[in-house]
Amino acid sequence: MWNFEHLIVVDNSLHAAIEKFDTTSNLVWHKTQILRNLAGIAIKCEQWDEALGFLQFPFDVLDDEGNLPQYIIDTLIVGADALIGAKRYNRAAEFANRTLKISKESNDLQNQYIAHKQLAAIAENQGDFKAAFIHHKEFHSLKEQVFNTESDQRNKNMI
Repeated sequence: MWNFEHLIVVDNSLHAAIEKFDTTSNLVWHKTQILRNLAGIAIKCEQWDEALGFLQFPFDVLDDEGNLPQYIIDTLIVGADALIGAKRYNRAAEFANRTLKISKESNDLQNQYIAHKQLAAIAENQGDFKAAFIHHKEFHSLKEQVFNTESDQRNKNMI
């Protein structure tokens, strides 16, 4: 099994290679994606400060013109997870609520249920069990819809 430090070296090497050899693409997007992936690894290792450090650049460019909604949502979701782990619940709630808003605008049920799951965890950690229950119910309802839709699509593809 690879350790966290080795993964950082590999990802940093990838970033250096992209900067050196890929002059035609959007390096900001590549750098953001790499840093977001590193943050995801840090979150899995429960290294919250490291995750937030990796996310600083993605946070800085989050509202740049031309960012696609999915790019913004991906960063907000990883950011909310890191902030929940770091017990920075107010900012995590801002990110999760923003994810929920953007996801509703694009009718993205999967990211809506992820946002509700995050909001349930935040509310529970803050002792707001009523809000946690409401978000937990929404999470399960939306998750069921997503999985039923995916199952229906798989069944149609089999026919």
